[in-house]
Amino acid sequence: MTKKVISSYKERKYRDKEWLSHQYLSLMKPQNVIGETCGSSPGTIGKWLSIHGIEKRSLGLIKHLSCGNMLDISKEGVQFIDGLLLGDGHIDHRSVYSSRYQHSEKHEEYLAWLSEKLHGFGIGQSGSITLMEYPEQGDDVTAYHYCSKSYDGLLEFRNRWYADGKKKVPKDLVLDPLAAFNWYIGDGNLKHPRKARPFIELCTCDFTTCDVHFLIEKLGDVGIIGTRTPSDNTIRLSNKNALIFLDFISPYYSYAKTCYKYKWDLTRTKKEWEAEFSNAR
Repeated sequence: MTKKVISSYKERKYRDKEWLSHQYLSLMKPQNVIGETCGSSPGTIGKWLSIHGIEKRSLGLIKHLSCGNMLDISKEGVQFIDGLLLGDGHIDHRSVYSSRYQHSEKHEEYLAWLSEKLHGFGIGQSGSITLMEYPEQGDDVTAYHYCSKSYDGLLEFRNRWYADGKKKVPKDLVLDPLAAFNWYIGDGNLKHPRKARPFIELCTCDFTTCDVHFLIEKLGDVGIIGTRTPSDNTIRLSNKNALIFLDFISPYYSYAKTCYKYKWDLTRTKKEWEAEFSNAR
């Protein structure tokens, strides 16, 4: 008799408003999953949601949850993606529930590496890496394009970086070596002037002047002095500070694909490095 009472209670846990609210709202479980837990139908769970006055989810959210693209990204993953967004990375607004990461660039090997790294943070690739052509910019202008699946966790990046629809540097940005590495790979150049020592240019042209000054402050916080170039709104690191910057991101040098290792070569220009690399192949 006792066993029957306990069994009946377990089967009818949905009658407890607090329990059902936690399952449905906090844990975001669908009605059918809650029903399976209690040995009941989705219709019964729906009925008790109404009895308890718990607002049911919209069809859009139900569809999103059914896809299973939920993402709880690690701290390292946040730093990795923040660094990408300082460069050429983009978060596309897919719906009120999810976003996806996109990246276009000329080296297919880099995007293959990027896809593997993002997969390690739980972000899957959508489709295959595709070759894009831009005839309006010239017959030989091409780039490869990567696109991730849509995730609720990527929506948080969209909200942080595109609060007003335009990319802006979030004030909670943490510029650690990993974020700085991805920033440099994406939008950094090692310049070799003829009559001066090499220096680094960080291409922040598309950010606001306020954002650029904020990034200079962030660099200063880790001991790197940068100056803004007013003519093109970029950040310049003198030879001395370029060396400090390269040392700062050195823990991730092994991440650099061959196509971008010229960014560490202080003795040869990009053209000289690429020519030597091509001959070696």
